Amino acid sequence: MRLLAIALIALSFGIVEKAEAQRCKDPRLCGNRGGGNGGVIRDRRDLNRPRHDRRPDDHRDINRRPRHDRDRDVRPVPRRDRDRDVRPVPRHDRHRDVRPIPPRGRDVVRDRRDLGWRRDRARRLHTRYRHRPNWHTPGYSYRRYVHSPYRYDRRTYNRYWSYSDYYRTVPYRSIYWNTWVRYRVSYSNGFHWYNGYPYFVYNGYLHRYSAQDSCNYELVDGFNNTTVRTYNSYYTCQSAYDQCALDRDNYNYSSHDYRYFCSERLDRDYSYDVNYDYDQDFYGDLYYDDYYYN
Repeated sequence: MRLLAIALIALSFGIVEKAEAQRCKDPRLCGNRGGGNGGVIRDRRDLNRPRHDRRPDDHRDINRRPRHDRDRDVRPVPRRDRDRDVRPVPRHDRHRDVRPIPPRGRDVVRDRRDLGWRRDRARRLHTRYRHRPNWHTPGYSYRRYVHSPYRYDRRTYNRYWSYSDYYRTVPYRSIYWNTWVRYRVSYSNGFHWYNGYPYFVYNGYLHRYSAQDSCNYELVDGFNNTTVRTYNSYYTCQSAYDQCALDRDNYNYSSHDYRYFCSERLDRDYSYDVNYDYDQDFYGDLYYDDYYYN
């Protein structure tokens, strides 16, 4: 009987083991049957335990790519239209020295502004004497004057074929403010022949009055030495002076003074040599002249 019971128990164990072998398909759930543990199934709680033989690199995603919106260089890129140097570049065609180099030789283009004009001295004397109207009449007072055009019949006389031909004959003492011709004479107002040439005299000064030559007349403010009007569009000295004299008389009557005068303006750049004596300027005949020279 005892032997029969033992046989039945062994048979039941074999059947159970066979069924377990068929049911167990995951080697992780079943033990190593050939490892000597008798095919005992591991406890499921062991599956949640960390495996110490796993390398740390197993947790890293080897296929991970850098995120450009997170890993890029976020330093601001300079904007050329905003951060460029906006300082103006000097223009060489505007800042270079454009003064012409005078040619060598006798015919040198001169500018009286660069010559020997005593500007400071002229300013001091101008404060007291202005443009010296009626220079030969001390203690004069203003009287209204109305110009009357004059017509003469003489057709043959000396002529100046250009402005420069006339400017050569004008001494420096007859150039006012280094710009305008103020040729002094002691004649009365009106038409006169002087050295075979027609002139009109006003307030002690000659004015060319040729019916054939051209003149560069201007109406000048003698207080601040500025040009009020020009008359270089007229064909002859006679017509230009007649119009300038009419405007001059109206201006003077409005100011009740001899403030305005007509005069020919000298060219700033004239191509001939003039050996001016700058010591004998427009105010050179005044009695205290030597005081300002010394």
